[in-house]
Amino acid sequence: MGGRVWIRSSMASVIQLVVGLAALVGGAELVVRNGAALAARLGVPPMVIGLTIVSIGTSAPELAVGIDAMRANAGSLAIGNIAGTNVVNLLLILGLCARSTSTGAPCCWICPAW
Repeated sequence: MGGRVWIRSSMASVIQLVVGLAALVGGAELVVRNGAALAARLGVPPMVIGLTIVSIGTSAPELAVGIDAMRANAGSLAIGNIAGTNVVNLLLILGLCARSTSTGAPCCWICPAW
């Protein structure tokens, strides 16, 4: 009987994981789409929308993990998540800039001339 309890609890955990992940992705999508639509209605330039609203939507999963880690008294998980995310984002942006400059494309993404 102990094996059945473990299977049920692991199945419930998988279902909770899938539902939570879907809610997180759906929530981030709603924030990005509705925030961008609202900013466009207010006359905010597309570059500002891209740099602010989209960054909020892509940072929402890290924020959720950080808040959950702090509620569970796992501060080291929150710090590791923040540090890891920043390192990955920094390396990806530097890599894209290095790749674009080697092909002759400008690296400045916010230049109006690009």
